Amino acid sequence: MYEFLKCRCHGVRFARMKTLAEEKGLTTVAELQRHVQFGDNCRRCLPYVRQMLETGQTVFRVMEVDDFEELPNPEVSAEVDSGFSGKYDDEDEL
Repeated sequence: MYEFLKCRCHGVRFARMKTLAEEKGLTTVAELQRHVQFGDNCRRCLPYVRQMLETGQTVFRVMEVDDFEELPNPEVSAEVDSGFSGKYDDEDEL
């Protein structure tokens, strides 16, 4: 069984995202994206990030294609926010 631990495009671990969300009181994907870059390329991590925000879980079994909800189109979705405001700089956590 494979585990999914991070955004593969940007290398940010779900555990780091969870810590950041807790520290800043962030509860949505869009809020979290304003602080760390993820989910704006292939978007495969978005279902995992949503689940992480809801449950606190940071290690996931790899979802089958049928398990994915419709991935949002970044051109029309307000949830996938490209308003990233900073550079993720915690190299040890990547």
